[in-house]
Amino acid sequence: MHSVKAAPHEGNRLPAPLIMKGVIPSMNIYQPVRGVDGAPNENSFAITDNMGVEIGEGALHVHVQKKMYPDRPLQIEMTMRAHPVAQDTLFGALYARAEQIRGELDMDGRLFIRCALEDTECREYFLRMGFDDTDGDELFYVATSSPQNRRRDYYPTGTQSIETDLRTNIRREEFLSDLQSFGGEAHAPQWLQARMQEPGFVARSLYHGDELVGHILVVGNQNEAMIDMVCIEPKWRRRGAGTALAQETMDVLHSRGVPYLVARAPRRNMKAMRMLQRAGFEWARTDCFLLGRDL
Repeated sequence: MHSVKAAPHEGNRLPAPLIMKGVIPSMNIYQPVRGVDGAPNENSFAITDNMGVEIGEGALHVHVQKKMYPDRPLQIEMTMRAHPVAQDTLFGALYARAEQIRGELDMDGRLFIRCALEDTECREYFLRMGFDDTDGDELFYVATSSPQNRRRDYYPTGTQSIETDLRTNIRREEFLSDLQSFGGEAHAPQWLQARMQEPGFVARSLYHGDELVGHILVVGNQNEAMIDMVCIEPKWRRRGAGTALAQETMDVLHSRGVPYLVARAPRRNMKAMRMLQRAGFEWARTDCFLLGRDL
């Protein structure tokens, strides 16, 4: 059995559970100080050969999405680029770290990686590693035609939709924190402030008195806007709130001359796909596979 040796002075040494079997002795695997693909150091790995040439790198992006995936709230997206000789070693380190995270957080989860539809080598490799190809990143679109020409859903009785107050940095931080609690991306307030200047920007919140029901965030240019996040509190779901927010957003975009609204949803998120279809969106295509494996 050969152990994997950490490169000196380039990052943290790997904990004992990450030492792999059957690794070529001349390869060094380590956790780079700066991380990979924006992931933290402890969730990043790089491999070099005995000449110091990098032959692989990968990372884990961890999201806890209890409101979106209550059965498997731990969602870990993996990125991985490696020469064939380093693939198994890098995958082993990433998978072991994902299992370690699952144990630390004590919750069920799913590990997945994006794979282009035409990338048969990627797909075949991860299928061999126990992943499935039943999930995908699905693209939907709708024309923001005149409200009179569209089917209409109404907000739940007693709720009110308002334009989200994002005038201060604190309010922008609070709004983004709310979205992230539903599984949204970890955007910076500066990112949101820049998006607010675009014609396709819409941010609305739905309340029942002082109780938050949900939010929608849409970003985009004059030609096309995209739903970045639509989130509804679990107790208010199946009552048309998300559909009505999406349709009101179409009205706003139509008034600004933005002709199309698009959205993406993982295939396994059937609730999101049903909401988009009820709002009038049409399925366009599968953008990529989300090859996955339950943890």
